[in-house]
Amino acid sequence: MRARTIVIIVLAIGLAAMAAGTWAVQSTPQHIGKFFSDTPMKRLIMGKIGRVMVLRSELNVTVEQKKKFKDILVNHKDELAPLARTVVEKKRTLRDAILAENPKEATIRAAAKDLSKTIEEAAVRASKLVAEARPLLTSKQTESIQRFVDGNDKAVNEWLTEISK
Repeated sequence: MRARTIVIIVLAIGLAAMAAGTWAVQSTPQHIGKFFSDTPMKRLIMGKIGRVMVLRSELNVTVEQKKKFKDILVNHKDELAPLARTVVEKKRTLRDAILAENPKEATIRAAAKDLSKTIEEAAVRASKLVAEARPLLTSKQTESIQRFVDGNDKAVNEWLTEISK
């Protein structure tokens, strides 16, 4: 139950952030709104949201799969929650170093290295969770996920090409 609550809260925060962003763009003066109207970043973000929605509809995750995925997360909750908290704290430290009134290169570099070590640990642990979850997926679900990943990679490559013109 607790894992489900956490997922719901994270999704609610994400949706609220998207709604706030949409409201902010819609409520800006027209000359500022033009800046946000059709930018490469907006197309990248909107495309990713669309691909997530398509993936969700294609996966057709069964009730049994959901339960097993939840069990995996609950079984690793004690290691994941503190790690997630640490990643967020280190990211904020880096952000604050960058945005400081008088940013210091050494402070920024130290914060970036500290964050990278934490991300490294998170990536290793995530790979273990993926290894546990992968056998629960059907070949069709795995293919849908791979199409999603490929679509995201293609979109980012197109975005990089577009912004470098």
